[in-house]
Amino acid sequence: MNRSLTWMAAAALALQLGSVAWAADGVPMHATLKEGVTLPMPVKTTGTTWSQRLSGPGIFVGQRAALHDAEGNIVAKARVGQGGQLTFQLPVGAKQPLALVLFDVMGAVSVGTSTFPVQGMLAIDPAVDFGHEPWGANISRAPGNGAHSQYRIPALATNGRGEVVAVYDVRWHFNGDLGRGIASIDLGENISMDGGHTWCAPRLAVDVPNVKDPRTNARTANPNGKPFAAADLDIGDPCAVFSPKDNAYFVMGLTGGGLAAYGGPNNPNNGLALYRRTAGVAKADWKPVHPRRDNPSLADNAVLERKIFDALYAADAHHGDPRMETVNSGKEFCRRSRGILQGPGHGMVTTKPHGKPGAQDFIPAGTVVFPMQWFFETRKNWPCQSYAFAVYTSDGGKSWKSTRFVPDMSSQENSIVELDDGSWHMIAKCAKAGQRYHYRSTDGLTWERTPYGVTKPSQCVQGSIVNIGKDKQGRSRYAMAYSRTGGRGELMLYFGTDATHDPATAANGILWDDPSSALMIHQASTGGYSYNSLCMLKDGILGILYEANRHIYFLREDVRNRLNH
Repeated sequence: MNRSLTWMAAAALALQLGSVAWAADGVPMHATLKEGVTLPMPVKTTGTTWSQRLSGPGIFVGQRAALHDAEGNIVAKARVGQGGQLTFQLPVGAKQPLALVLFDVMGAVSVGTSTFPVQGMLAIDPAVDFGHEPWGANISRAPGNGAHSQYRIPALATNGRGEVVAVYDVRWHFNGDLGRGIASIDLGENISMDGGHTWCAPRLAVDVPNVKDPRTNARTANPNGKPFAAADLDIGDPCAVFSPKDNAYFVMGLTGGGLAAYGGPNNPNNGLALYRRTAGVAKADWKPVHPRRDNPSLADNAVLERKIFDALYAADAHHGDPRMETVNSGKEFCRRSRGILQGPGHGMVTTKPHGKPGAQDFIPAGTVVFPMQWFFETRKNWPCQSYAFAVYTSDGGKSWKSTRFVPDMSSQENSIVELDDGSWHMIAKCAKAGQRYHYRSTDGLTWERTPYGVTKPSQCVQGSIVNIGKDKQGRSRYAMAYSRTGGRGELMLYFGTDATHDPATAANGILWDDPSSALMIHQASTGGYSYNSLCMLKDGILGILYEANRHIYFLREDVRNRLNH
């Protein structure tokens, strides 16, 4: 792929301009032209009205549209009406010719007798900016005031039959993490039904009661600058997975005030929520696995948290840590911690069973596994007081079991993949230094650091790992994504081969290729972000969802040439 030419072609489709103010008719106050598609057609008129009938799968009633001049100045704006009718009222003296920009376009568009295959045009751009702007919410993007929306923490999953689900944080007001300021975070999503070639318009997957301005019903900051005691203040840091057995997607999120606000087992400001949606239905709703009694559309964030703390205690997860010797129950485990959270990114589903059927430690094929992080109660050396681990469920989230912690404190933001012999390989960020831990579990309970040990260079940032297929010898190949340079730039893909076929190398889990063979995903600055999530699509195509500069991007990468190295 010639990326420079690709980006040049993409630039012709999406103008990189600044903020555009829209009328207060439910249209965003701060839409940007870069979220739209400029159709390659001149717009000319001798009067002050330009009207056309639009059609095609990329058109819907209420769709936003604008006309801009050669300098990129907006001269008129409108919405698509019934029957695809689009009418602009032009100001006197508008410089012509004008260009037509359509927003939220995810299919071919016909204007009069001309048809524009927008689907193919969008496919030219390797990074589709979802541009999730809140409709009707007055979200300021003015620099320096600390009040702006951003989109972070991507999670990606696919059913393997063309449907792809992308979930991510929608941070309405503040760019901080859960609990660090009043961010007002919901989960947004985009759905693709054709393997990531085109995407539906963004929508909220999980909309919890955030802090809102009663005058406008828009999300805003607490005017007193103090934390709120609402259990559903925010939900974020999603981790997604598709379960073939359940024919459903699951997404786990941290709720409430986040780790920074955690204060013990009875604090309503923190918890975990699990939602599921049926696969194969583009507009299916996300429903809580553990619904609240007073509002069944929302998850009871205390139920899942309690189940996982009980599972941690049952697994003796704190084995070997003398500070936890007094822990004698799941409730005490909860009291001694700052909190637990998932991945983020994506989970996995096992294809091979562990143990003997009927045994207490049996893990059947089809088990859903989430990577997890546990944070110690103390604020000393925050955020290094943490352990990575994993939890799993075989009944759709009703009951849970847990592994023990990995042996290294400061391990967090982990990702897990199943190896060819059924063992599990974990990569985890080290919060202390620029390196990435590698672990292997052969029993679904304990973890050992692999002889490979750590990956360098690696920034202190989340990473992802996924199986990309088999080589000629029948060994699985894997892709691992993380940022390798300062400022979380240079988001890279590294590749490796399953090591469990040979007893002499099995302890490594994965043998990684020479780092010089790594593939650059995103070279420019990510603005200090670069979290990512991976999934394999059809025909050797790797789906990559990643964040950069407060936006979410999707990339389809052909990795068939990486199966044999």
